[in-house]
Amino acid sequence: MRNSLLSIGEAAKLKNVSIKALRYYEKLGIFNPAYIDPQSGYRYYSPAQLFDLDVILTCGELGIPLKHILDYQTEQGTIDLRQLLIEGSELAEQKMKRAHQSLLQINSYLEEMEQQDSFRHCANTYTRTMPSHYFCAKPWDINRAFEIKKYLKTMSDLYQLADQLDTTPLYFQGLLIDTTSTEKAPACQAYVAVDLYPSKSRVDMPAIDTPNNKTTIEYLPEDTYTGFRIESNDLTECVDTALTYAKEHPGFYVMTEIWDAELAANTFIIELLQSGKILNVSVPD
Repeated sequence: MRNSLLSIGEAAKLKNVSIKALRYYEKLGIFNPAYIDPQSGYRYYSPAQLFDLDVILTCGELGIPLKHILDYQTEQGTIDLRQLLIEGSELAEQKMKRAHQSLLQINSYLEEMEQQDSFRHCANTYTRTMPSHYFCAKPWDINRAFEIKKYLKTMSDLYQLADQLDTTPLYFQGLLIDTTSTEKAPACQAYVAVDLYPSKSRVDMPAIDTPNNKTTIEYLPEDTYTGFRIESNDLTECVDTALTYAKEHPGFYVMTEIWDAELAANTFIIELLQSGKILNVSVPD
C-alpha cells in the first residue's frame, strides 16, 4: 500500500511547501494523511490528495483563513471543494479588480507627475490639453469664505461615493469653477470633484440619487486650457487666489491640487486651468 503513497517529504517537495506546513494543515484538520504508520508515525499521502493541497494553497494565497476551510467540511469529514472553489473564484475576481484599480491610480499619478515636471519651470502661463473625464461632483459656494475642513470632508465623501459607484478615483481633486453668466446657470458656480474612471458599461452614468440630491456625475469633453500655478505655504491662500482670479476673469476653470515630488512638506501648489470654450456643465437645483 505504501508503495503507491507519497511520504510527507515527497508531497511537500512536489508542491513546494514545507513539511511543517503539512503538519500544521493536519493539526487544523483540513489536510489529513491517507495513512499513518502505527510504529514510526510517518505520514503518507495519496497522489489524489495533491489536488486538495492545491486548493488549500490557493486559498492561502487569496487570503482565505485556513481555519475558515473547516466551514466547508461535510458530514463525512471531507472538504466541500466545489463551494470552497466558488468562494475562491469570487475572491480572486475581487482581488483582480482591486489590482486593476490600483494600477489605474498609479499610472494616473505617474502621468500627472510627468506633466507637472514640464510645467514646473514655466515662467508664466502654459497651454495644456486635458482628455475627456467624468467627475463625481457636489456644488460648492465660492461666494463664501473657503473652509479647508469642509473642503477636505467633501473630498472624503466623494471618494467614498466613487467606491460605492464601483468606479476608480484617479488623480484629480479640486474644483470645477464656472463664472460665466448664462440663462441656464447664474455666475460663480463651482464643483468639488473627484475624477472617475468608469468601466465600459458605465459610460452613460446618470445623476446620483442621494439624500440631499446634490451629488452628480459630470462629463467634460477633451479641451485645451490655458493654465498657471499658484504656490503658497497655505492651501487656503492658494484657493482664495484662484477663486478671486476666476471671479475677475469670467470663464470655465478646472482647479486642482498639485502633487509634485519636489514640493516641501509645508508648500502647496494649485493649478488653475481656463477653458477657451463655454461648457455646458449643469448644476443641480
